[in-house]
Amino acid sequence: MSFFHDVLEGTIEMFFPEYCVSCGRRLLPSEHFLCLDCNIELATVTFDNFRDNSITRLFWGRLPIQTAFAFMHFVPHGPSQAVLHELKYKQNKEIGYHFGEQMALSMKGKGFPTDFDIVLPVPLHPKKKAIRGYNQAELLATGIAETFDKKLETRAVQRTRFNPTQTHKSMTERWENVKNLFHITHPRRIQGKHILIVDDVITTGSTIESLANELLKLNDVKISLAVLAMAQEI
Repeated sequence: MSFFHDVLEGTIEMFFPEYCVSCGRRLLPSEHFLCLDCNIELATVTFDNFRDNSITRLFWGRLPIQTAFAFMHFVPHGPSQAVLHELKYKQNKEIGYHFGEQMALSMKGKGFPTDFDIVLPVPLHPKKKAIRGYNQAELLATGIAETFDKKLETRAVQRTRFNPTQTHKSMTERWENVKNLFHITHPRRIQGKHILIVDDVITTGSTIESLANELLKLNDVKISLAVLAMAQEI
């Protein structure tokens, strides 16, 4: 069986080769989405404290964040930008699930606390999800939830407005853009839970703050964060 599997895999690789999403080099069978060189170049985050780091400090005075994790820094024109571009704009669903798994494995390896109950991706507005075909945060969250054997929650909260992009907005404009952006539709699904919010990128944290403030209106809710990429200035 292994022989035929290897032959099939080799045949697929011959006729449908995969290429690095960053540099374009043909990938080896052991490489996934990024070649070894681009993987090495990927600027991964090295938090030594999940309760006191640049992300949790970003929310001081704004939100009671239990723990926070980021997998990589966003570096313009580097492998991190290529990964995010594939995830958000090139319909590459597989890369989302793959990096969700990579996030979870990194969290496990670095001792991220596992006392969260559910994994909740930041919701997309239904119209935007229909245009894109998927929610990139949900793909990441699926990889995390399955790796940690936690419940994935996608029904409890809805995004209520199809708001404009946050790109090139000031922090004040970003907050105005996301004010009252989310609505809890099934409170019993998250009441009393420690919720791990998952998103692809964090910059000012305004979208996450809007979502978390809505969640914290319920009793006995705790919030932690896991993001694929964080802006370098955080």
